[in-house]
Amino acid sequence: YTSTTYNGKVKSPTVSVVDAAGNKLVKGTDYDVTVPTGRVTAGTYTYKVVFKGNYSGSKTLTLTINQASYTPTVKGYSGTYDGKKHTISLSGLKSGSTIKYRTSPTGTWTTTKPTRTSVGKTTVYYQITNKNYKTVKGSKTIVINPVKTSITSLSKGTKSFTVKWAKKTNQTT
Repeated sequence: YTSTTYNGKVKSPTVSVVDAAGNKLVKGTDYDVTVPTGRVTAGTYTYKVVFKGNYSGSKTLTLTINQASYTPTVKGYSGTYDGKKHTISLSGLKSGSTIKYRTSPTGTWTTTKPTRTSVGKTTVYYQITNKNYKTVKGSKTIVINPVKTSITSLSKGTKSFTVKWAKKTNQTT
């Protein structure tokens, strides 16, 4: 039994066979090895050693390629209301990854990325899966802050006023 971690390369372990007396057997003369196809993606592969000549029987060996770890970059959003949709951003994803989202810790997963337009806060939970990599889970928030206003003038007699909008600012966290 052999175990290794995924790295995108074909895995070909060396098979070495010795008899009960400690003599090293010769591949092709004393035994043959059936090598499974693939051996690149995470999974379990079976090798079969078949003895021949002065030896008889067979032996099955397995090679397990374990999922690798990786850390993609996930960022939330924080900014001032601008009437536009905002969401979290993801980068550094491995090819073939599937991303699912939800807006509550125990809600239903969906492939549609949640957005927020109005003032308030939305927590986005994400789950990134890939056959060759360990599942990555986490959460980030989308925060839309109200536009800050200031009153620049008031008129007592007509009860009129002027409102000045503050400069918009957008930040990513």
